[in-house]
Amino acid sequence: MSDSPVQPRSSDAANVELRVGYKRPPRQHQFKKGHRPKPRKPKPVTMPETPGECLMRILDKERRTVIGRKVRWISNAQLVIERAFQLANKGSATLRTLLLALVFADEPTTADAGERPVTIVFERPDEAAPA
Repeated sequence: MSDSPVQPRSSDAANVELRVGYKRPPRQHQFKKGHRPKPRKPKPVTMPETPGECLMRILDKERRTVIGRKVRWISNAQLVIERAFQLANKGSATLRTLLLALVFADEPTTADAGERPVTIVFERPDEAAPA
C-alpha cells in the first residue's frame, strides 16, 4: 500500500464537469452570461399592531360553542361577556361593576335624548312608605 493520495481516473475527471443533481443543473440549462432571473420583489413593510388592534382582531373572530345541546358560532367578544355575566351572577362584585359600566357607557345620556332624567327608587316591602 502506498501513502500517496488517490488520483482520479481520466474518465472520472470528465464526469466531474458533467455532474448533475440538486443545485447543479446541466450546462445547457444554466443561465447564460448576461441573462439572469428577475430579482425578487421585497416584502411589503407592515406596521406592527397596537395592543388594541390585536385585541379587536381576536374579539372579532368566531368560534364554535355548544350551548345546551345546540352547536353555535359565537364571536369571542360575546363569549367573554357571557362568561363575565355568569361569574357576576355567582357573586363577583368586580365583574358586576364592570358589566354595569359597560351597559351604562353604551346607553345614550338623557342630555342627548332631550328628555327629563328618570329616578328609580327601590323599596323593600317591609320599609314601604305609609300610603
